[in-house]
Amino acid sequence: MRKQSVILMLSVSNFLFSCAKNEVISSQAPNQAAGQSPGKSPGSPGVVSPPIHSNIDFSAIVWPSSMNANDQRALELALNISGSFEGLESWTNITNNFDKQGMSLGLLSQNFGSGTLQPLLIQMRDLHADEMNKIFSKAHLLSLYAMLADWENLRPKFKGKTLSIYDLLVLASPEHNSVVWAEKNLYSDKAGLKFLPEWKTEFQTLAITPDYINLQFGEALAMHAQALAYAKQTGVNQLRTYLMMFDIVDQDGDMPDQDFADYQSFLKANPNASDDERLTELVDLRVRQVNPIYVEDVRSRKMAIVMGRGLVHTAQRNLEVQYNFNRLEPY
Repeated sequence: MRKQSVILMLSVSNFLFSCAKNEVISSQAPNQAAGQSPGKSPGSPGVVSPPIHSNIDFSAIVWPSSMNANDQRALELALNISGSFEGLESWTNITNNFDKQGMSLGLLSQNFGSGTLQPLLIQMRDLHADEMNKIFSKAHLLSLYAMLADWENLRPKFKGKTLSIYDLLVLASPEHNSVVWAEKNLYSDKAGLKFLPEWKTEFQTLAITPDYINLQFGEALAMHAQALAYAKQTGVNQLRTYLMMFDIVDQDGDMPDQDFADYQSFLKANPNASDDERLTELVDLRVRQVNPIYVEDVRSRKMAIVMGRGLVHTAQRNLEVQYNFNRLEPY
C-alpha cells in the first residue's frame, strides 16, 4: 500500500464483487503461448486496441490531452487491476487500522501511515473548502484540519523517505501522529477496526466527489509515469510489464536502483532467459525488501499480472478474461 487512493460510484461495487466471486480460471487466449510475444496485435503501431472491461466510472476524470488512446487504455487497465486488489468499492474503498496505518481511502488506498493520504486532504482543504464544509461536521473538520496542520508543520523537518508498510524498514516520521489521531478519533474500539459510522460516511462521501476523484487521478498519473520509466528498463516491452510495475509503485512505492542493477547481472548470466523468467526475476528481486508477513501478498499480486491469472486475496483471478486484454501485447 504505497500510497494507497479512492474512486468509484457505489453502484459498480456489486458488479466487481460478482466478477471476483464467480471468476473461473480458463485457458489462455487463443494463439497465446506463455512467455512468448504475439505477432502484430493491439498495441502495435497503427493497430487500435480493443476497449477493456472496466469496473471503474471514469466519467468525472479530466484526461491530459497529451495521453494517446493506448496510454489511456493502459492506465485504465492498471487502475482496474491494482484497484481491485485494494478493495471492492473502487473510488470509495475505505480500510480500517488493521495494518496500523490509521486509515486507507480511495481506489489505490492512500493512507495516513505512508503519508500519501494527507496531501490529498490538504488539497481539498485548500482548493475546495466549501465542499469540505458540506461533507464534514464542524467538529470533525476542526479535528481533521488540526491533524493535517500538525503533519504539514513536521513533514519538512524530516528528510527521510517514508517507505511502504510492506517493506522491512519503515522510518519514524510525522505520519505517526496522523495514525494516532485516526486511532483516537475514527474508531469505536482501541484496535481501530470498527469505524464510527459518521466518520466513515463523511470520508466515503468525500471520496466520490469529482474534485477528490481527480486529485486521486493526479496521483495515478504520476504513478503511470513512474511505472513507464521502470518498464523501459526491463527489456520486456509488453503490456504486462507496465501493469506489474504500476502495481509495484502502487503497493510498494518504488523499484530500487539496486534491484535493477541485480537484474542486469541476471541478464548477463542468463542471456536466453524468457520473458516470463525475466519478469519473475524482477518480482523476486523486489520482494527481498518486503516484510516476511507480507511477501506472499506482494508476490501473488505481481505474479497474477505476469501470468495473467493467480490466487490473490483468496480469490482465483483470470485478469485477461475479466478485463478483456492480452497481457503480451506490445507496449
